[in-house]
Amino acid sequence: MMEQNVKKIAWYSLLTLIMVVVIGVIIYTKSDVENPVNLGGRADYKNASSTVYTNVAGQAVVLSPTNEGRGWAVVTNMTATAAYLALNATTSPNTVPILADTAYTILVPASTSYTFNENNRWVGPIIATSSAAVTLRFTEIY
Repeated sequence: MMEQNVKKIAWYSLLTLIMVVVIGVIIYTKSDVENPVNLGGRADYKNASSTVYTNVAGQAVVLSPTNEGRGWAVVTNMTATAAYLALNATTSPNTVPILADTAYTILVPASTSYTFNENNRWVGPIIATSSAAVTLRFTEIY
């Protein structure tokens, strides 16, 4: 008789464990679908690009033309010389070669980055220049 009780308890325990596992799987699977994990991006940004540019001292380089779909952009200065960004430049880089141009208003200090995000979104052209040759990485999410 004792043996039968132990077997019944073992079966009930096993069935309870199986039910708990099945219910847990259903609950966690359902919550993942209803509340997906957000890793900081937006679902409509599907593309990204990253390009490295090096300019000649005092001459400008176009980092990006107008991109209406631009969501985020990061300009990383990978050298020891400060760079400057122009946002409203309407001419080609070869006709805007001087550092003193009033359009170059955003400073990107040596070995730092400047980020365009939802707080300062810019979809127009981005042109950079510096007093010495600099290497800039331009990363864009659109």
